[in-house]
Amino acid sequence: MRAIIFCGDGFNYGFWVNPLPIYVISIGKCVKEKFSVQKQNFLDEVEVRLTRLFSASRDGYKLPDEERHRLEGFMQAGIFIQLVTRAEMSQLMDSVHVTIFGKTMSVRKAENTASWPDTVIDYSAYEQPVFERNR
Repeated sequence: MRAIIFCGDGFNYGFWVNPLPIYVISIGKCVKEKFSVQKQNFLDEVEVRLTRLFSASRDGYKLPDEERHRLEGFMQAGIFIQLVTRAEMSQLMDSVHVTIFGKTMSVRKAENTASWPDTVIDYSAYEQPVFERNR
């Protein structure tokens, strides 16, 4: 049995394809509730993955790049299928980041770049070839 659902004129209809005749049933409210449950499940899963990623970073561990790429792809898939918006993903990332680090990503990024002192390294000793320096 296969279900095909489409929307038209504000009404939702479901077609159940059997070897027997095709039945049309109205499922408007049911589809909207299922969509909101799927969206919430998706947001919960993204939150779990973001928490794992940010917690590892906070604790000094670096997760493999594959984990980060999977998370990015998962989030992009949710945006692509219009389950969530880019703004919702950004807001969720910031809220999880604040929960883990106590500050937003932009504030933390600004602090991290400021924490590296501007040191001037004198490379003039290396301008001569090695065989001349070693004499």
